[in-house]
Amino acid sequence: MAKNNQPISSEDFLKVEELFKALHPTFIERLRGLYPIKEKEWKISLLIKMGFPQHQIASLLCMSEEGVHSSRRRMYKKVFQKDGAAKLWDDFLESL
Repeated sequence: MAKNNQPISSEDFLKVEELFKALHPTFIERLRGLYPIKEKEWKISLLIKMGFPQHQIASLLCMSEEGVHSSRRRMYKKVFQKDGAAKLWDDFLESL
């Protein structure tokens, strides 16, 4: 879907989430334990953790690349209480 610039349906995303849980059982709880994460933030974070680049995440979630970038910066700020680059959020997700 990402390669064809097609958005992912809610049903397909749930399937992806279930498969991901089998591979990384503690990731979801650890991430959701940080703060009350919104659905769009959760989807962005999961796709980042799965290795999708920003332009494909934007396509899958019907967002602009700038929207994805801004969301990553905001999530970093919510968790760490300081400004930081979007890449810092990605790095943090990799560490979970």
